[in-house]
Amino acid sequence: MPVEMEVSGRHVDLIEEGIDVAIRIGWLSDSSLVARRIGDMQMITLASASYLAEQGTPQTLDELRNHHRISYVYQGDVSGWDFQDAGRQVTVDGGGGFRTNDAEHVRAAVLAGLGIAHHASWLFTDVLASGEVVRILGQYAPPPFPINAVTVAGRRMPSRVRHFIDFLAAICADELELRVNETEGSVVAKPS
Repeated sequence: MPVEMEVSGRHVDLIEEGIDVAIRIGWLSDSSLVARRIGDMQMITLASASYLAEQGTPQTLDELRNHHRISYVYQGDVSGWDFQDAGRQVTVDGGGGFRTNDAEHVRAAVLAGLGIAHHASWLFTDVLASGEVVRILGQYAPPPFPINAVTVAGRRMPSRVRHFIDFLAAICADELELRVNETEGSVVAKPS
């Protein structure tokens, strides 16, 4: 039986749509699913070196609010930017002058100097290394978002699904930017 993969930004209902496995990024809430943590996604705040030279580098979250922000839109909503400040979570409005539902467009806008973005680190690895893009506000970095492969609880998992999940976990393990945080581990757990 072939494996069919659909890539979509929408939140699918595995049971209703007859889907064997979905990848969910972030904290899970659906208790009818079983999750295997296959990776972690670290969010970082960054801008092009040219933007920071022209507009200045924010040193605090309050200063960030006064800058042009490049926002990621998920299912019609502008995602808030989560940070940690003195052990507590702080969310900065993700609003801004440039909004898109495509990660590559976020990257292009950052490289064009349109503002500051808060996005997954893996998207910017090469341009961070070159110095074209600069990470800022690292002292406020949030904990990574878990990347989970989720399946329906109570169903026998077909071997092709298990192999597919193992394949995805191996890809994440090979990529420094997606590797599971060593202190958290990769476990199969039923989300609460």
